[in-house]
Amino acid sequence: MQTTASVLATFVALATVAGCHAATQEPAPDNGQTAGDSSAPEDEGTAGQAPARSDAGPLGAPVADGAPPVPDASLRGDASLRDVAAAAPIIECKVARYCDDFEVYKTDAPPAGWSAHTGGGGTITVDGTRAFSGTRAIHIKVPGGSATAQISRKMLAGLPVPGNNLYGRMMVYLLMPPPGGVHYDIIQASGTTAAGTRAVYYIGINGKFHNLYQPHSCYRFSNTAPPANRWFCLRWQFDGSADGNGGTRNVSRTWLDAAPTPIVSVDRFGQTCEDGTRSEWIAPVFSSFTIGWANYQKSPNPTEMWLDDIAFDNKPLDCPAQ
Repeated sequence: MQTTASVLATFVALATVAGCHAATQEPAPDNGQTAGDSSAPEDEGTAGQAPARSDAGPLGAPVADGAPPVPDASLRGDASLRDVAAAAPIIECKVARYCDDFEVYKTDAPPAGWSAHTGGGGTITVDGTRAFSGTRAIHIKVPGGSATAQISRKMLAGLPVPGNNLYGRMMVYLLMPPPGGVHYDIIQASGTTAAGTRAVYYIGINGKFHNLYQPHSCYRFSNTAPPANRWFCLRWQFDGSADGNGGTRNVSRTWLDAAPTPIVSVDRFGQTCEDGTRSEWIAPVFSSFTIGWANYQKSPNPTEMWLDDIAFDNKPLDCPAQ
């Protein structure tokens, strides 16, 4: 039987997701234009505009900043993004269609070939302070409050994967993660559906891991909290492959470490959607990928996160060996 404390904790988590997603859904455009990826990361707002602010936080309490800050204006110019992409190094990958251990990049800067998006005092660079393998990894610092520190790639080598069944894995180290009641996303895969709608699959954390989908602000929670102060392996499957009936499979799954059973599993429909619909998670062709940090309520404490050994393929991937 659940205790009063556990019931309250679950209610807080669900209420917080409602606060950070309800005002930021992305319906298909109604102006006759085709939706597509913007040059900025999929931050649950409208491209080129500040994400909508939430009116409710945990248990309905108002929050001043319910969505991440707008990335710095200097990072939104198309020319600068093309220049970054042109500098991408060639990385040999023997374990998957695409992988990156961040060893070839210069330190104290975002990795060349990835577009950086920051706001609210967040920073994201390659450095040697902590690495799962080798000597370098992505290092993210957020000062508390609401912050963004992400890197993204569009149509990188290996994306879209054949069949559009995207498997991936990434090593993550969290230092002082925010408490429950603060929702933050760390993985986003996006593209355009067959109907021309921009859609995004997310992996986020709000006390516990959860998978999310836009449009319609749909989600499913796990019962698993993220490990703190150690490296953990996050694995996922975003399946937009053909289902044999003219549609797509629309599967979103997350695994933690080497456990064979997913901690989150969505087959077409999640737990609920914030717009009140029972919306299917119609998968796009996954052509853009974003990793990093974007939180949607003010965090009471600063946080650091390291990312290393990311890989994509159209088949399941094992966690890397230590």
